[in-house]
Amino acid sequence: MSATEEIRVWATGAYTEANKRKDGERLRKLRQLMDHLQVSTRLPDPAGLTVGSTERFLAERRIQKLTQEAAGLGYETPGQDLRKEAGMHLAGQALGISL
Repeated sequence: MSATEEIRVWATGAYTEANKRKDGERLRKLRQLMDHLQVSTRLPDPAGLTVGSTERFLAERRIQKLTQEAAGLGYETPGQDLRKEAGMHLAGQALGISL
């Protein structure tokens, strides 16, 4: 699954939750993110472009901006999730408890 697909799945779930809570501002921001993701689907995936090319750089930068926008709304990348989990285990070991 590509990064944009992961963000889209997360955004859909977050939109549903925000809709249940009637959080208008969050709904607006999530709709905006989903609009940006929709536009992104029409553009080429960075993995399919030549390494070192300007097109690939721009496509990777577009994905980074989408990830940053989603992170501002609570999205955690798989890497962030792993670091958080590892940090929790290290803290537990330092305290002598299992988490």
